[in-house]
Amino acid sequence: MTFSNTLNVLSDVKELIPEFYIGNGDFLKNTHTVTLGKDNLNKQVGDVNLPNWASSSTEFVTKMRAALECNFVST
Repeated sequence: MTFSNTLNVLSDVKELIPEFYIGNGDFLKNTHTVTLGKDNLNKQVGDVNLPNWASSSTEFVTKMRAALECNFVST
């Protein structure tokens, strides 16, 4: 939902930390199984839900970095 809103709702702006573009994406995983509570559907919160175009956290960070460095956003 948040990812969709950032594409479609101009007032929904998010600032991304550097970890979204460097490293292997481990920050998106709840590797220490910290209890983070439940979401609005009463489901236990764990790892970050990735968009459909990323099959892993490593692929997510790799594609985010490639998008940041592409000519479209660099000009």
